[in-house]
Parts: sequence; structure tokens; C-alpha cells
Amino acid sequence: MVHVCTVVTARLARAARATLDSVREHHPDADLHVVDVDGSASSWHDGTVLSTTDIGVPDADLHAAGMLADDVSLVSWLVPRLLSHLVADGTTALFLWPGVRVVGDLRHVVEAADRDGIAVVARRDDLPPDDGTRPAPSDLQAAGAFHSVLLAVGPDAARVLDQWIELSDPGHSTPWQAAVSVRRHAVLPASTVLSRWNVGPGSKVVHGDGWTLDGEPVTAVDLTSFDPSRPWLLSTTDSELARALLSEHTDLAELARSHAERLTGAAEDAGATEDRFARTADGIALHPALRRAFREGVLEWRAGESAAPPDPFDQDAPQAFTQWLNEVVPGDGPPITRYLYAIYLERPDLQRRYPFVPGSDTSRLLDWAALHAGQEDQNDAPLVASALSVARSAVPGATSRPARPTSARLWLSGRSGRPFGVNVVGYLRGELGVGEAARLVLDALGTTSVPTSTTSVDRYLHSRQQLDVPRATDRQTVYDMTLLCVNADQVGPVLEDLPWFADTYRIGQWFWEVEEFPATMHGGFSHLDEIWVASDFVREAIAPHTDLPVHTVTPPLPQRRPAVPMERSELGLPPDRPYVLFMFDHLSTVERKNPMGLVEAFRRAFQPGTGPMLVIKSINADKRVGDAERLRLLVRDEPDVVLVEDYLSSSGRDALVQGCAAYASLHRSEGLGLTMAEAMSYGKPVIATRYSGNLQFMTDENSYLVPWTPTEVPPHTEPYPAGARWAEPGVDAAAALLRQVFDDPTEAAVRGARAAADIAELHSPAAAAQALVARLTQIHREAPARVWELRARRARRLAGRVNPLH
Repeated sequence: MVHVCTVVTARLARAARATLDSVREHHPDADLHVVDVDGSASSWHDGTVLSTTDIGVPDADLHAAGMLADDVSLVSWLVPRLLSHLVADGTTALFLWPGVRVVGDLRHVVEAADRDGIAVVARRDDLPPDDGTRPAPSDLQAAGAFHSVLLAVGPDAARVLDQWIELSDPGHSTPWQAAVSVRRHAVLPASTVLSRWNVGPGSKVVHGDGWTLDGEPVTAVDLTSFDPSRPWLLSTTDSELARALLSEHTDLAELARSHAERLTGAAEDAGATEDRFARTADGIALHPALRRAFREGVLEWRAGESAAPPDPFDQDAPQAFTQWLNEVVPGDGPPITRYLYAIYLERPDLQRRYPFVPGSDTSRLLDWAALHAGQEDQNDAPLVASALSVARSAVPGATSRPARPTSARLWLSGRSGRPFGVNVVGYLRGELGVGEAARLVLDALGTTSVPTSTTSVDRYLHSRQQLDVPRATDRQTVYDMTLLCVNADQVGPVLEDLPWFADTYRIGQWFWEVEEFPATMHGGFSHLDEIWVASDFVREAIAPHTDLPVHTVTPPLPQRRPAVPMERSELGLPPDRPYVLFMFDHLSTVERKNPMGLVEAFRRAFQPGTGPMLVIKSINADKRVGDAERLRLLVRDEPDVVLVEDYLSSSGRDALVQGCAAYASLHRSEGLGLTMAEAMSYGKPVIATRYSGNLQFMTDENSYLVPWTPTEVPPHTEPYPAGARWAEPGVDAAAALLRQVFDDPTEAAVRGARAAADIAELHSPAAAAQALVARLTQIHREAPARVWELRARRARRLAGRVNPLH
């Protein structure tokens, strides 16, 4: 009989249930043992359910471990204790991590442990290639040569388990592999467990009578870091650089799909819905700073420097731990609480900026905390507020200071006698939307007599940078206004690198793509005098959060370019079929750009082989491998859908747009929508969501607008805040409009011609320049009087708000 064991927490319960079910499929008579940490397995009747006290772990030790470790590390800490409990009865026990999918016979693993005391599985039979994908050789070195998701231990290895227990420290990795290696043990080949470690582009993963990897039998599949909400990923670990791609392994992709269905359908036997140690007894959600504070307290106690910290999960004294967090740490300078000091210890950037804490830099750290700490999602805002209150009450008469690290002269001065003109700073060489918008502004300014200079801030870019900068900045000619065409969260770092623009009138040209402008982006306000946005949609998102002027200054939109003589074959397309085009950047998130919705609408609009093709052109798929995999798997069996993931030359990209029969964008939100405008400039009929920034230039007369219903931004869609509102375009309505474009080409041509005329007449560089020049002239005329007053008022307000000692 095979004796199998695992550990269950609320978050891992469904994965554990699927693991045990897969054991039963291959070993109906297996003896199953489950350690239930938080009641998640209370209704399970298949096997023996153990409590943590049953395996010799007192509640006090478990509480400390639950505070120091997340649920995954807690399972690691419990594994040797569970195995020790089982082998004490003379049993050879096989541990499976929740999420392992058994696909073959486990007896050979148990037999190896019976023979050699311990049986482990190699992650790989050789080093992984150092090719820029993950796992890399350094990952193998850090993780160790053996899998932790499957191992078997016999009674002869009891001493090794004792050493493992002695070495284990919750929240820290344990050198269990070293303990195993110093005694006799069996190492099973890497093919035993199919995983992200041993699957790559050249691997042959086959499901026939059984599973094989490159011809060798597979016993289990490691799905321990599989997310059923993202079934296009074998593992969520390092997914953006993954070597193991499901789009390259059909049988494995099907297993992932079926496993996702199994997990999402396993809710009926779930017990607890939240991990036992997700919150303290006082209701504070556990997070890194909280764990760090507790660990520092434990280390002080072990060193004999203080009493042990209170039990964070003691229901009889729920506030004791919270009060302990608000105690002041020893040291010079203003008082700093244990909690705020833990935030500091978790942040290397703060330690570099404020090296003497506690001490002479504590006041500056408190200034930072008042501005930022409470707004950062990973921190507990009430504990931050308590820390600031402690500091304020301890030094009631302290002097205020502005938080901004610039001299008073630069902070409060006006134009300082600079000549009239605009310094344009931005991602000028980057092949992305914000960079294109900056170049379009330069095109508009180029039609005027306004002097300009340019500075490209290349080091903040992830996209390819192969475009020429129109002009280089001469630092001897710095004009009185600076237009910062960079993302809101990069304004501060960019200006720190370009101090010669500090005493100019600073305008931020900002794009944002959802209705909610999160607090994490607000730091850019303090570096600017004014904000320009490209659409009314963006203005309505940003303006409520600042008293700075926020103006809609739409840049010129892309204009029709000369025809590019290029064969379809050079673009990788068939020569004789019309196509609908969509282009997007993976760095702008597939959830927002929504190519999946477009594929579904296209499916409903046209039967295979009866209509046009759908061409989806993307960039930066290599930087968002997980999202790219999702799209690849979606269209894998679609004969009429073509993915183009490579960068094209400028002429190739122009040819792709010029050659399309229609353009479609079922975006969930847009700040402006330059690719739609570009297609319109060529007279192409454009189908697009009737929502957000594209309505700045799209109407029912020049476009085909798709109705929508409101929906929420989902998780894993950073930088957009989960729960914010955006659009869900109607797929059936979009399908009908796609059909309409091809069923009535005359009407499509009329709307396309109207679109081309609107883009050329209303949104040309010359037309946009009128608004630009009018605003710049007004700023130049009014700045000497208003900038002093504006910045002085802001400095006083910030000083009062951010100084916790006043």
C-alpha cells in the first residue's frame, strides 16, 4: 500500500483535493494523511485528517510560524514534522505538495525510499540553458537540485528528519537538501516530475498510454504554482520569462485546461475560506512589514534584549500585538514605532535614502511616511497613522520643513529669466504610445515659431528604441517651459536626472487609461505646475485629485503617409485575402487592449474560410510571455487569425495599416487611441468600443462604435487598480458591425472617407498647434506672477501636511 501525505490550508485546499483525487485514480487503496491547518479539510472523509497538534506542533509554535511565514512557507515548515510523525510508526511516507497531479504509478518512488531511506527527484538531469528564459542556472542553484513537491522517506531516515526540523526556521529556506545529501539516498530522474524546470521548446511531451517526457515515463506533473484563472500558464513563477510554453505542447496544454476545470469545480467540499493566519486577532491583514516587525522582536528575545513579542493570534488579548507594534524602538532622534521601523527595514531604497535611522535621518523618514507610507497598498494605514501620531506627540513644537528635496530658491522661484520656448522631454526614441504622442507634439510645434529643444529619457523604457530624436538638447539653451512627456510615476526620477529644468515652468503631458487615478500616481503632482492630457476622459480621471490646472490638449493625430510598395508575403500574409487589423503593445496589458474579445467577435461574425482574415499585430510579447501565451493558445486552432509578434520596420508597419480592409479595437479603456486614429487617416472603416479617450475623435459619422456595459478591472492588471470601472464591449454587437463593414462596402467607404477628412482637418499638426501655441503663450505671459504664488502656496500646504512633527 502507498502511504501519501500532504498539508492543507484554505488557499491550498482545492489544489490538495485535486492532488489526492489524482492519487486515488492510480492507487485506489492508497492510505491518505492530511494535516489540516485551518479547518479546510474538516469535511473530508477520504483518509486520515490530522491537526497540527497531532503531529507534535503546539499552538504557540504554530502561531509564531504562521506569523513569520506565508502559507507556502508554513507548509514547508510543517513537512518534516508530518513525515516524522508518520515514519515513527515504521511507515514509508510519500509527501506530495498540494497541486501535484499524479499521472502514473507511485510505487517505484516508495520502493526507492524503502531501499535507500530517502527518495528525491532531480529538477533537471543537466543545467538549464542560460538563454534569458527561466529557470536559469542561478535559479537551480538557489532552489536546489531536488524537487520539494514530491519526496518519499522511510523509517531509516528518521535522524535526517530530526535534523531537518532542527534547521527549519519559518519564513526562511531550510537546507534540507544538504541534510539529505550527506546520507544514502535515491535520486530519481527528472522525467519523474514534469515541470517548468525540465520542459522547453525542444521537449517532447506526449500523452498516450501514459505520460512521457522525451520518451521517458512521467509519474507526476508539477502544477503547484498553477493558477486556474490563468490556465494558459504552466506556472505563474517567472511567467513573463518562462521557457515552458503551453502553446508549444498540445497535450500539456490540454492537461492544464482540464486541471483548471477541476480546481474551479472543487468548491463544494471546501471548509475554511480564509487562511488561519491571514489576519491577526485584532484584524490586521498580514503583510511583509508586519512579519518583519515580529521577526525583529523574536530575534531581540532570543538575544535576551527584550521580552517575547505578544502572540498576534491570541483571541483572549487581540490588541496586545497591535499595542506592541506601536511601541518606540530605542535610538536617537524623533521616536519611531516598531511598525514604521519594520517598513524601513523592508525597503532597501529607504535605507539608501535615509541611512541613519534611528538617528539623524528619522525626521526625514517620518516626512516620507506622512506623504507616502499610508497610501501604499502593502502597508497598514492605521498603523502608519499611529506612528505619525507618536512622533507628533513626542515633539510638539518641532519646526516644519517642506518634503520636496529641492532648495527653497528652486521650489519657490518663477521662470528665472529663461527665454521663451519649450523643452520637450520624453520617450522620444521609444516605439510606444507615449513616445509617439511626444513626437506628434514636436510635429505640431514644428509648424510654429515656438523654439523647442528635445531630451530623450531612454533609460526608463522597456520597449525597443530605434527611432531618431528630431533634435538634441543644448543645455546652454534651456527655455522657460518644459513639457514632460513621461508617465506620471516617472516625473520625479526624470527631473532628478535633469536638474537644469528645475526652475522652468513644468508641464506634464500625462496619459492614463481608466477612470480611477490611483494614489500611487499622485507623487508626480508635486513636481509640476500644470498637467496636459490628451482627452477629456483622462482629464476627468486626474483633475479631481489635484488643484493644479489640468487642460485637455489633444496632440496632433497620426496623418496619412505615402503609400509603401510592399508585397503581402513580406509581411507574412497571404496575397489575396482582405484582413481586419488590430495592433497593440503587450506592456499596455491584454486585459485592457482585449484582443481576446476581438477574436471572439470575429469568430461570431465569419465562418472559417468565408470572410476576411484577422491580423493581430503586437509588440513586446517577449516581455509579457504569460499574456502572449494566452493569446497564442486562444487562436491556435483559428485558421483565419494571424498573430504577428515581431517588430516591423517603420515602412512595414505603414504597409500593414495601409493594406487592411478595416481596423478594429474592442478595448476596455483607452487614454486616446492612436492606432485607431492612424487607420482612420487612411480612410479605413474602424470598429471600436464607444468608450474612453477614442471618443475625442470618433463619432457615429466617421466610425462604427460598439456599445458596452460597465465591468471591473480584474486582478493581475497592474498598473490599473483592481476594482476600478472600465468597459466590456458587446461581442455580438461588434460581430454585427464587422459583418456590416463587409456586407455594405459602400457605407464603409463613406465612413472611412469622413474619418480621413476629420483626422486631416481637425487633428493635423497645424490644427493642434493652434491650441498648443495659445496655451504656451498664456503661460509665458502669466507665469512670472502666478508661479511664485502657486509654488509658495503649495510649499506651505505640503509642509503642513507632511511634517508629522508639527
